[in-house]
Order: sequence, then C-alpha cells, then structure tokens
Amino acid sequence: MTKKRDLIAILERFNDQGIKTNHIELFEDGQGGYLKNQHLDSNGNILLTTDEFEDKNNPQLYDNLPFNPDGFETILFEHVD
Repeated sequence: MTKKRDLIAILERFNDQGIKTNHIELFEDGQGGYLKNQHLDSNGNILLTTDEFEDKNNPQLYDNLPFNPDGFETILFEHVD
C-alpha cells in the first residue's frame, strides 16, 4: 500500500483527442524518489507499467523540461493512508 509520506504527485497525460494515455505516480523514498508510469489503452486499461517518464509514442512538449508546467499535477496526501 502507498503510504502518505511516499506519494508526492500524480500526473495524467492525454492525447490530442483528450483520451488519457498515461497515469504517472511520483514517489519519494528518501533516496531521490522514483516514478511509476502506467501506459493506458483508450478504455483506461493498463497496457504496460514502466519507470520512465517519457512516452516515446506520445511525446509531450514538456518532456525535456526540468519541471512540469502543464497543470495536471495533483497532490493527493489527503487521499492515501
């Protein structure tokens, strides 16, 4: 189970048609952090889970930026145990 102190953000990525393509969870583990990137099909089912931020099949303009300015970042501390 994800602990409150571990999960720091969730990012959602969408294609040009507004369909969610990725669900990305960012974690802090005391050693620099890590991420879980769930690649989704058009129905929201998980096709693949990776530890890479970039999606080679669905590149975003902000992939190479040192921060994420797109506004989809949500802090969910109050929603996890």
